[in-house]
Amino acid sequence: MKRLTHLRRVLVVLVCTIFLGCGKKGGAEGSQKGSLSDAQSASTNVTVVNDILHDFVMKGKVIPKDINELVTSGFVPSLPAPPTGKKFAIQLLPMGYTVVLENE
Repeated sequence: MKRLTHLRRVLVVLVCTIFLGCGKKGGAEGSQKGSLSDAQSASTNVTVVNDILHDFVMKGKVIPKDINELVTSGFVPSLPAPPTGKKFAIQLLPMGYTVVLENE
């Protein structure tokens, strides 16, 4: 599958965030649905940040020491927000790298 550009991914995250954040209901039913939406949103955000990192490295950059280098280098204007109490981090793997969520 052809990869989207990182700017398109950022737009997708913004649109998803808007739609997932709208229409949340209160009470037990709403909190249950909110938890599922939060998990889906977190998963989507990790995927988007991972794709941005991949694009950054593929454009001849080195793997950054910190995920925030994607913004400070000017590669993207901003990253999607991680869930409360979490932060994005780069995990080095034997054959590559990936973005994960860590506790703050």
